[in-house]
Amino acid sequence: MKNFRFVWNYSKNYRNNIVWGIILSCVSVFFVLILPQITQLFIDSVYSISTTNTSSLSVFWYWLIGFFANITTTDIVIILCISFFVFALLKNITEYYATKNFFRVSSEACGDLRADCFKKLAFIDRNFKPNQVFFSLTSDISDFYGVIYTIFPKIIKIILTVLLSVLLSFLIDWKIAVSFTIFIPILLVVGYYTNIKLVSIFNESRNRKSKMLEVGEVFIGEIKEIKTFGIEEFALAKYNKHNAIHSKVTKESNNYVHKCTLLLNTIRALGLTLTIVLASIACFDGTLTIGYFVLIIAYAFYALNNTIDFVGYYYGLGVGYIGVARLRRFLNQKTAIKQNKTQKVENPSISLQNVKIDLNGRKIFNGLNMTFDFGKSYGVLMRQGEGKTAFAKMLLRFLNTTSGRIYFDAIPSESLDISNLRSQFSYISQEPYIFQDTIENNILMFEEEDKERLAKTIKICELQKIVDKFSDKSKHNLEEKGVNLSSQDKQKINFARAIYHNAPILLIDSSFNKFNKTFTQKMIKRFLKLYKNRTVIILSKNQEDVSACEEVYYIKNGVVEKKVVKGDKYE
Repeated sequence: MKNFRFVWNYSKNYRNNIVWGIILSCVSVFFVLILPQITQLFIDSVYSISTTNTSSLSVFWYWLIGFFANITTTDIVIILCISFFVFALLKNITEYYATKNFFRVSSEACGDLRADCFKKLAFIDRNFKPNQVFFSLTSDISDFYGVIYTIFPKIIKIILTVLLSVLLSFLIDWKIAVSFTIFIPILLVVGYYTNIKLVSIFNESRNRKSKMLEVGEVFIGEIKEIKTFGIEEFALAKYNKHNAIHSKVTKESNNYVHKCTLLLNTIRALGLTLTIVLASIACFDGTLTIGYFVLIIAYAFYALNNTIDFVGYYYGLGVGYIGVARLRRFLNQKTAIKQNKTQKVENPSISLQNVKIDLNGRKIFNGLNMTFDFGKSYGVLMRQGEGKTAFAKMLLRFLNTTSGRIYFDAIPSESLDISNLRSQFSYISQEPYIFQDTIENNILMFEEEDKERLAKTIKICELQKIVDKFSDKSKHNLEEKGVNLSSQDKQKINFARAIYHNAPILLIDSSFNKFNKTFTQKMIKRFLKLYKNRTVIILSKNQEDVSACEEVYYIKNGVVEKKVVKGDKYE
């Protein structure tokens, strides 16, 4: 019920669409069941024309002949053909509009859910594993969407179809109806118990997949660290061991699914076979017309097939609820980051006091003591893999400290409004992300456009040649991930984003790896000139990148080894 309430809370704002979707789905079921009725009338009408034996005609057929007393049976056959086409068309039309309503509900509800999830990401606790978060946000939101768009509507239609098929079959011949109806509860019971195990298997499989992503990420990190020692095969062997276990269990799970499918199909075949035998006997006895023989077989087929479909969609609901439950727990989880709307800063100085960070069981920083006064330029030198990106994320509060504190103008970082804190930074990351939109929007990041500032930014970051390559200039649409750009061009757009944002602090995280020394030094000088009287923090492994900074911190083994002021000799 918790999962149902969670789904309902996100979809209740679109209740009109839900109501119309259900009504139209039910109407489409009515049209679906009308089609076999018309087929029965058509067959019986053909039979009445081709034989003089009319004693086996249905009561409804006699009523139809009497109602249309002045027309021939041939005319009635034509009417039935037209009716079949009209009802089939109405079925498709009602299904189309029912689907359209459910699509609206699922899309809008998913949009609301996705927005809440991404807001929550800003406050994720440092102990919440990244792959758990992002795996949930991709596959679990897809499950949530499927529950609303596919599973609930299908289950409603299936239940109504089965009930009406059974009811109409009893009106034709209750003995034949009983012959296939008794197989419906058997299918439901078998389906229920197999679904319990199948959902459990799926949950284990997805958890293993999530674990594989996490293990893979850790092992990739290990490979980077131990490659120097030439033993990267060690990490690969551990990964292959996990992969072998996953493959073995997946194979066993697939075998179980095939056995369950075979069992359900066998039960359905028995039900249909018994129905056909009894209906054939009744037809030969003259108690059932040929048209009604076809009709009751069609109803048996609808009832049993839809019962198996119900088992399948009930399994889908169980699978979908796994994702829904994870999303619910994710959104309800308390995080270490709290927003304090009253605590804000402007143009802050930054102070780190005995800051320690452990990441994936590894100590990154082990007691950092550093000060960044506002209005000065700083370099922070670290070797490859010693935590430059972790340092940047720590300042931006994407990572929490294990111990120690970071102060902004004497206010603890965790006491600040996080939006205000991040607004103080223009951040240039190592790897830029280019999304599918114009060059302009990739720079503006949906801030209000200032044409003069945009033109100046493009010039500073040497993007003019890129812009001029396209006939529509900065309005040119880029591909997702910037596949139509070079890595250098993408990084220049990354530079431009930060410069256009024009925040009080410019934070550069090893962002010049894709450029030669001449271009790097030129851009650093431009950035320092542009940010004169504001704060610049350059994180790098290269001493040349920080040579123009007023102060340089050397970090080694997680602590500040020394601090050098401009003018002093660099060692």
